[in-house]
Amino acid sequence: MRKKHPELKRSYKAPLIMVGAPVSALIYLYMMTELSNEAFYTGVIWCLLGIAIYWCCSKYYGAGASFKLDEKASGVDEIPTPEEKRSMDREYHLWWFLVGGLSIVATLLYLLPYLMH
Repeated sequence: MRKKHPELKRSYKAPLIMVGAPVSALIYLYMMTELSNEAFYTGVIWCLLGIAIYWCCSKYYGAGASFKLDEKASGVDEIPTPEEKRSMDREYHLWWFLVGGLSIVATLLYLLPYLMH
């Protein structure tokens, strides 16, 4: 959306996306190196199958038309009330804490066999 529709107002921007996305990619790459060969090959086969299905569907149904986003209907200009904002902030902080904590736990579980030696 940032590249195709840079003119749109953004009511929310993900914090630290330039750090979080590469770190997540590195964690997933590391996790993939820990898979058995059979699981890795199965994943590659499923990916290739998904790409083939996508390619066939795009040929059959077409690539799809460009869409115009109705900014008024999207609610991009809506400003939450202070009470709604507090509630949204509370939910975001809870999500942040849980995802961060679970990411640390998952990383430690992967490192545990190396730490046991």
